[in-house]
Amino acid sequence: MTVEELYRKGIAALKDISSSPPTESMTLLAFVLHKNREWILAHMKDSIDEITCEKFMSVVEKRQTGYPLQYIVGRCFFFDLELIVEESVFIPRPETEVLVETALNLIEKNNFKTVIDIGTGSGAIAIALARHSSCHILADDISDVALSCARRNATKYGVLERIEFRKGAYLEPFLSYVEKIDLIVSNPPYVSTSYDPPVELTHEPKSALYAGNDGMNFYKTFFARYAPMLKSKVILMEMSPEQKSGVKSLLSDAKKISFVDDQFGRIRFFIAVL
Repeated sequence: MTVEELYRKGIAALKDISSSPPTESMTLLAFVLHKNREWILAHMKDSIDEITCEKFMSVVEKRQTGYPLQYIVGRCFFFDLELIVEESVFIPRPETEVLVETALNLIEKNNFKTVIDIGTGSGAIAIALARHSSCHILADDISDVALSCARRNATKYGVLERIEFRKGAYLEPFLSYVEKIDLIVSNPPYVSTSYDPPVELTHEPKSALYAGNDGMNFYKTFFARYAPMLKSKVILMEMSPEQKSGVKSLLSDAKKISFVDDQFGRIRFFIAVL
């Protein structure tokens, strides 16, 4: 079988699970062959040995079950980063790139010096901010696996010394830093527990996704616990479009609150000053 034949076989097999079978077939083929896309396109007529064909079809079949592509290949793309992602670590979403852009604008406009990323996961937000600003970045997560993954990613991009990673929830690991923090960012769990997820989502860590029946538990706990100590701090968090009224009600005493759309035109983030 040639490279092209195997590639097309992957496309056909992935048509019912993937929104982009050609892209995913190419990604899986590159993963199995340990080659890049350019090499594959230049060697489409090359023959592939039977063992390699079997390896490719094995990962294709795994993807057919709904297992996330990013977990299969162990990496994902976010902003201008190629990040390591492991099983049980939340896969960064394209929408969150707008959170990074918004945070960078706030940092530049207000000359912020210290930023905290709550629930850092793979380190996507923290690393992007460290690479594109001079801020000191604090980042926490409740998962040892996630923190290990985040540190590896930060090392890969040469910003490990710029980011202080600690284990814990909310602001707890950095309470002694609160006075110095200028900006709080987070892509917290905000999915309703009543939501019936697509199969891909069932493989990701529930603690990074679900937040009670209305998806608001994280926000409720965070602001109930920390609002008194966060006066005049800027808070930027991701949310579901359906949660706008709930967030407005929760933050009715805030000095300022505004909402930001994602790249698909949906309300996805709020900026609050308490």
